Amino acid sequence: MYWLSGRMLESVNKNAAEMVEEVRRQAPDILLHSARPEYNRCIDICTKHALKEMVVPVAVSLLSPIIIGLVFGAQAVAGLLVGTILVAMVMATSTANSGGAWDNAKKWIKANQERLTQEHGSERYELMHQATVIGDTVGDPFKDVVGPNQDIMIKMMATISMIMRPVFTTLNFAARIF
Repeated sequence: MYWLSGRMLESVNKNAAEMVEEVRRQAPDILLHSARPEYNRCIDICTKHALKEMVVPVAVSLLSPIIIGLVFGAQAVAGLLVGTILVAMVMATSTANSGGAWDNAKKWIKANQERLTQEHGSERYELMHQATVIGDTVGDPFKDVVGPNQDIMIKMMATISMIMRPVFTTLNFAARIF
């Protein structure tokens, strides 16, 4: 689960980097009013990367219960599901909460700009604001990508395990070997 979550965060990073390059390419013409923004190009970048980068996490989520079940049997798949559910619950909760906390910190800093500027000065406020913008940038993939995907992976693995259970009990290779 941790590897898959890291892979998802890496995918968001790659997508964002390509999006930044596309915006940089379009920006001069847009600022000079010589061209209109190419929104569809940005949408294509997001869609293609999202679909391409989710192949491996989906394949791992779908194939791991099948491989474990065929090799070790239905009881091993039950253990895999219990471990997956426990780890995913912790990861989903922690990533969603930490991402939300970073987002709320930025909102709080913006809402209290006047008071914070008076107490700490405008330079100090700007540093606080910059830090929370960076935190929110890091936190958004946590709460919007990793957290929700944990739930999807649990459901996929459980569904595949239930569908394949008769096959696991019939073709348990480990029971035949030992």
